[in-house]
Amino acid sequence: RSSKAYLKEVADQAAFLHVMLASAKTLQYLHGFATGPYVHLDIKPQNIVVAADGEPVLLDLGTCKKLGGEQEQTVLAFTQDFAHPGLTRLLVSETSAGERVFGRISRQSIDPAWDLWAFGRTVLDWMGVRYDDGSLEQGALAERLDAYTRKYLFLLCARLLTDFQAHWLIEKVGVDEGFVRSLAIRSADQLIAQIGKLVGTYDPIAAVGELAAGGCRGARRHVAAP
Repeated sequence: RSSKAYLKEVADQAAFLHVMLASAKTLQYLHGFATGPYVHLDIKPQNIVVAADGEPVLLDLGTCKKLGGEQEQTVLAFTQDFAHPGLTRLLVSETSAGERVFGRISRQSIDPAWDLWAFGRTVLDWMGVRYDDGSLEQGALAERLDAYTRKYLFLLCARLLTDFQAHWLIEKVGVDEGFVRSLAIRSADQLIAQIGKLVGTYDPIAAVGELAAGGCRGARRHVAAP
């Protein structure tokens, strides 16, 4: 079923965080693909469905573009509401059909960070929070999250949306916009680390190569201790 319907009607907080983390890992896989990074370019709730076992599946991979050194232009099709505004501005010969936008763009201009911005929009939509003004949809998932998780996710979204920020979001997190910009999330690896800190899967020792190699077992025991 659609991720939006699943999260609104079925999922509890734990299930929501799982869907978010697993979806971020799919982005990490695409952006770090062994033969060269891919960018999806149409991340939105409608393109993420949830299987019967609660696992999210990213759809519409036909929109993906492989990054490389080619100079030629490539054809794109995406949903404007969830697309990074910089993407639309770089299109050549833009046309539209309803919410869908079509156009050509230089392959070298494609930025993986556009997927991260769209992911921030997607998280807000999953929470039932309107991007334009921060108002809540009826039955919004945000109302079922505990206060700490809700505030953490608002800050996470603000860090994903720094290129074109929603000003109500800055007011919601209660910090300076320049400070949020200094914490901008620019890679899927960063995104997963930040979600991991919330759900308890982030290992600060493993994030430091020298420590993960085993040279600081005592420190690991210290971090793992209650």
